[in-house]
Amino acid sequence: MPGVYVFELYSDDGSQLYIDGSLVVDNDGIHPGISRRGRVKLGTGIHPVEIRYFQGPRHAIALQWFYQPPNGSRQIVPPDVIYHPGEPQIPDALKKLQQRLKRVQEE
Repeated sequence: MPGVYVFELYSDDGSQLYIDGSLVVDNDGIHPGISRRGRVKLGTGIHPVEIRYFQGPRHAIALQWFYQPPNGSRQIVPPDVIYHPGEPQIPDALKKLQQRLKRVQEE
């Protein structure tokens, strides 16, 4: 769906999100767990995404990636919207886990 998307990275320590080669979220630096957001207008189609992350000297580790589609609600980016060329959209192990979870929920 084309439109303006809001992306968010929650991390302890630095993280950055690039979409189509442009920096969208800059949460860089050594810091406790914090969130930073950015907006980007996206058209229909596939958009290259890169997340850069590093862990500083502390013991806490965190990295979460959220998005809010146009007219939608904030959510963790689900694996089914991530595509890696030459790879299945959802790895077989994850697909099996999703099927098992669905069966458990139906019982």
